[in-house]
Amino acid sequence: MIFDELKEKLKLIPIANYAQIAQNGDYLIYDSSSRENANTQIRNFQIILARNTLEMETYSILKELKDMEDKIFRFESERRQTILNGVKSAFITNTLYAYIFSLEIKEKRVC
Repeated sequence: MIFDELKEKLKLIPIANYAQIAQNGDYLIYDSSSRENANTQIRNFQIILARNTLEMETYSILKELKDMEDKIFRFESERRQTILNGVKSAFITNTLYAYIFSLEIKEKRVC
């Protein structure tokens, strides 16, 4: 299953929603799914790099962002599919902020 594959290869902590993020970590959320056509399912995931603003300087997170992008690019290469839609930043609490990677993965149905 694609969720388990992402979790294992990218070393992510699976969670159900943002409310479960209480500390630094690299998290995986299953966001949504839709059908492209009769044979293709589109699954949307989010990878959240949550960091405490008191402990993490701005420039040090840049290396972590680059490292995660590199992991995603290797994953894309293995699947022969572009999956990274973009990255944005957001605050989770007053001291915890996150960088959110949006992924869209197409899966062919096997009958």
